[in-house]
Amino acid sequence: MQYAKYGRVALAIITVGIPLLSTMASASSEEAWSDFRANVEKTCRAAAADSFNVETIAVDPFGSKHFGLARLTGHERGTKKRLQILCAYDKQTQQAEIGGPMDIKTDMQAGKRQ
Repeated sequence: MQYAKYGRVALAIITVGIPLLSTMASASSEEAWSDFRANVEKTCRAAAADSFNVETIAVDPFGSKHFGLARLTGHERGTKKRLQILCAYDKQTQQAEIGGPMDIKTDMQAGKRQ
């Protein structure tokens, strides 16, 4: 009958341990995602720095399967017109590429179809 005693102890450990482990796992996972977002922001800002003054940056919290994604708003060096550029951050290589500047109001936003 000692096995029954050990069974109850094991059940108690499992009952308390599993929720505790999942809380620890989600905390480290959130920390990892936070680090990911900070790295996307830093790398995208650096990729745009030569030609674009970044005023704001919006990072997709998780990105896609292979890429971190960010939208940078600001202006090209030497101009005051506010524009946006998109940045794709390769999760594997940790390199970022930026697209060309786009008007903040696109033809689609103005109600015009292309």
